[in-house]
Amino acid sequence: MEAPITLEEVENALKRMGKGKVPGMDGLPAEFYLKFWGILGPVVLEVLTAVLETGVPGRSMAVGVLSLLYKKGDTADLSNWRPLTMLCVDYKILAKVMADRLRTALPYVVHEDQTCGVEGRSIRWNLQLIRDSIAWVEDRSLPLMVAALDQAKAFDRVSREFLFRVLGRLGFSDRFIKWIKILYVGAGCRVSINSHLGDVFGLSSGVRQGCPLSALLFVLYMEPLAAAIRADAGVEGLLVPGSGGLRVKMTQYADDTTLLLCKDSCLLRSLDIIGDFTRASGAVLNLAKSSVKYFGRWRGRTDVPG
Repeated sequence: MEAPITLEEVENALKRMGKGKVPGMDGLPAEFYLKFWGILGPVVLEVLTAVLETGVPGRSMAVGVLSLLYKKGDTADLSNWRPLTMLCVDYKILAKVMADRLRTALPYVVHEDQTCGVEGRSIRWNLQLIRDSIAWVEDRSLPLMVAALDQAKAFDRVSREFLFRVLGRLGFSDRFIKWIKILYVGAGCRVSINSHLGDVFGLSSGVRQGCPLSALLFVLYMEPLAAAIRADAGVEGLLVPGSGGLRVKMTQYADDTTLLLCKDSCLLRSLDIIGDFTRASGAVLNLAKSSVKYFGRWRGRTDVPG
């Protein structure tokens, strides 16, 4: 994973980029690089290699252009606007090369409870597990609570110090972690308002929006929470039929965490663990978008422990 990057890797990353995308601050789209790749290829490789060796990214790599996309509702309410960040293609090429390497390791360090961004896994796994669990308890009148937990501004609240410590504990080398950190050196944004660009402001938390690495890094950032819940004896989970005693406690897709629990005390204990995680990681549980539903013997309950 820490071998020198090659021209083949860089070219493959470029060819798999989406076409017709809005360019970053330098105005150069992926099509420009593809058109003149015979000339630009060796130069781009030389630049990216120098960035990794010196630890200093170019200014075009560090700064993104942020625009607001209106969603719905009152236009004066900032929460009704979605921020979109455009990054330059030179940055995205390097990030995509790093993402391709990181993706090869994810199946070995991320539990199967998490399906986002891990090759060979699908969000259908989450849906099928929840569906079959509900069908099982309904058929046999067993107690089950399904707690769907949501994080507020999940990708923006990531503590980078916590993230890089997690990468180290999961076995990634100091050199590879340093390469990831380079992509955040001097990271900032300029807001585009009525086609005018504001001054650069720094980004001190969160994974970078529009970056090919962000979803993969976020999955690794969430893994300690899942590991803590799985390891805690106070959280029992649902007994899987025919498994010889295996209990499933949760399923995850990025920050969306669904708990499958059979005792009130298990939810209380899970919330304690989540509280510890939020204090360490910068995450915040969005209670307004979190919910608990009851099935089987508990169908019709309206109270929520904790």
